Amino acid sequence: MSMNKQVHNKVIDQRLFDGSTQVEDVTSVDTPEIEFVSDEVDIPGATAKINIVNPYQVSAMTVTINHNHGNGCDGLNTPELHQIELRMARQVISTANGNSKPKSTKVRFSGTPMKVSRGSIERGNPRGMSVQYSVQRYEEEENGKTIILIDALAGILQINGKDYAGTLNRILN
Repeated sequence: MSMNKQVHNKVIDQRLFDGSTQVEDVTSVDTPEIEFVSDEVDIPGATAKINIVNPYQVSAMTVTINHNHGNGCDGLNTPELHQIELRMARQVISTANGNSKPKSTKVRFSGTPMKVSRGSIERGNPRGMSVQYSVQRYEEEENGKTIILIDALAGILQINGKDYAGTLNRILN
C-alpha cells in the first residue's frame, strides 16, 4: 500500500476581495455544493428505482460569506452583481521529510446577494453577520491550475480540465 506524498493540513490564512476592495474580518466562506441534475427512473423488472445523473448540468449554487462586520463588509450587502475573490494559503506537509510549505488556492465567483443575515447582538461578542449569494459563475484554482469552472449563463462546465458542457455544445452546434 502506497502512502500519500502530501498531507493538506489547514488554511493558514485568507483574504477576501469584493471587486478591488479588501474585505476585513471574514470568519468563513461556505463554498457551493455542486449538485448534478438527476432524474429518478423506475425501470421495469428492476428491484429498485435509480437516479440517473446528468453530468452536463448542475443545480443552482449559493455561496455564503460569514463576517464580523469589519472594513469593507457593508459593501457585500448591496443587491447587485458582485465579483468576489477569496485567496487562501493552505499548509501542505511532505510525508517523505515532514517539511511544510504553503499552497495557493483561489476561489472566484460572480453572484448577487439573496439573503443577508444582520446577526445577533450580544455584549462582549462580535456582531456576526452573513451574506448568501446566488452564484452565476464559480471558479476554483490551485497553484495556478483551474480545477472547477462553472458559468451558468455562458454554458461552461469544466471539472479537472474536462469540458463537460463543451461536449454537449458540440452536439448541438
